[in-house]
Amino acid sequence: FTIGMDLYALTNKTVYLPRLDVPLILLFFIFLPPIWNIFVVEFLNFFEIKLNKDSKYIKFMMFLNFFSIFMLLFFIILVLLLLRKVYINWLNLEVISLLGRGLI
Repeated sequence: FTIGMDLYALTNKTVYLPRLDVPLILLFFIFLPPIWNIFVVEFLNFFEIKLNKDSKYIKFMMFLNFFSIFMLLFFIILVLLLLRKVYINWLNLEVISLLGRGLI
């Protein structure tokens, strides 16, 4: 269930990256409400249908947009933490190996 990435040249260890399908599905659900909102607004404008500001649909879409912004921030923080955990260690090992060879 993980994607194995061999970095034997640097560390003699295998670095496992997490599955990529779950973040992609999360991204789809994060970006779905704003995109859906744009389509609905264009549809309503095309047929010149007016919605009250107090309508349940507008309140629901405002909630979804708000929620999607928080989910996007959470996703960005999650990706940054994951990158810090995997790639910073890898970069440090690469710099250390170059230092050991006297290339830097």
